[in-house]
Amino acid sequence: MGTVFITGIDGVIGSILRERLSPHATVKGVDFPDDLTEDPRLTERLGEVDTVIHLAREREPPGVPEGRVNPSNVRIDTNVFAAVIEAGVKRLVLASSVHADNFRSTAVNYPLQAPGSYFPATPYGTYKLLAEEVGATLAQRFGFEFVAIRLGGVTRSDSPKSGEGKSATWLSHRDLYGAFAACLADAPVPGRTTVFYAVSANAESIHDTINPFGWEPVDDSAHVKAR
Repeated sequence: MGTVFITGIDGVIGSILRERLSPHATVKGVDFPDDLTEDPRLTERLGEVDTVIHLAREREPPGVPEGRVNPSNVRIDTNVFAAVIEAGVKRLVLASSVHADNFRSTAVNYPLQAPGSYFPATPYGTYKLLAEEVGATLAQRFGFEFVAIRLGGVTRSDSPKSGEGKSATWLSHRDLYGAFAACLADAPVPGRTTVFYAVSANAESIHDTINPFGWEPVDDSAHVKAR
């Protein structure tokens, strides 16, 4: 796995990956309050890094409607993309989302396969889809490998949330680690770029998790009590 650099390393997903990857790789990272939107040292920090896992996303301040695209996240992504290119990082793994496609639409044919219908339902999903396209284009232009993982719902408690669609899109900690670990293997990314869904093997699952790395989810939300 080599040296892995995680943005958002102290968040829920970052913390899980840091703990589980550390026995197998050299894990470095950065998180808020560092200014990830303009950090001129980020390129320097990525020296000797094999893979960047980009998770960092600034939350909306209180009172702002959910789903809005935060301009800070656009700047964060731009800065990370630029630093990956300038530092010569071999592979970038981007945390995308199942919301990059409208999986609740009655027009969707299940199971939903990536890249999907290009019909996101929210501004957040639209932006994630755009970030996937930008990453793939930059990878082809500048020669790094790019993987976008459309993550399901990950919780700190490792149990699915209650509510419509939550059990179908739940992603356990074990499956989360498995998906990212598969992306860190030494084998090249076919075609230099790929995108796939990462949800657990839920009985209600509506997403196809096929991917070029051979990763298969193992957990099922039907066997875990929702909170």
